[in-house]
Amino acid sequence: MGGQTGEEVGAVYEPAAYVAALSRILQMLEEPSPIGAIVSELTESVRSVFGLAGAAVLLPTDGELTVTAAAAPVQGLERAQQRSQRGPACEAQRRGAVVAVADLAQARGRWPEFVAAAQRMGIAATAAVPLRWDRQTLGCVDLHAVTPRPWCPGDLTAAAVLARVVAGHLATDGGSPSSVDIVNTGS
Repeated sequence: MGGQTGEEVGAVYEPAAYVAALSRILQMLEEPSPIGAIVSELTESVRSVFGLAGAAVLLPTDGELTVTAAAAPVQGLERAQQRSQRGPACEAQRRGAVVAVADLAQARGRWPEFVAAAQRMGIAATAAVPLRWDRQTLGCVDLHAVTPRPWCPGDLTAAAVLARVVAGHLATDGGSPSSVDIVNTGS
């Protein structure tokens, strides 16, 4: 996982909360739900299940990642990433792999605009999980924490499963992600 520092730790999420989040997302996919509502649920689910300060989903529009859903505390941070097209989601989108940084102070040279915005908003750690389906990256979900956080493989894998479920819907039933309006989630 790119940029990972710190000791490896076990998963920190509660399995029952994870299963409940997965069930909510799957139920939305069984019903005719707008893409905006689905990515908003993904954002809120990863935020609550993994105990994060905020989360966001970015989808490509005309070759650039754009914020599609974001929790209130991280909207400005995600807008900075969208403007500069530099940050963890942009890197994860290009690589098609998770990008995790346990302490953003270590990434100042890597993404200067993103790190400056993160520091202003009190975000200290971030991970970007690509929405992967059929060897394609269809966007990313960003995870943000207020303290340095070693992103354990179990949590990143669990987040990737949620992302993959949504990516499968986007790829097969979701229509054009570029037509999605930005959804502000409640947190």
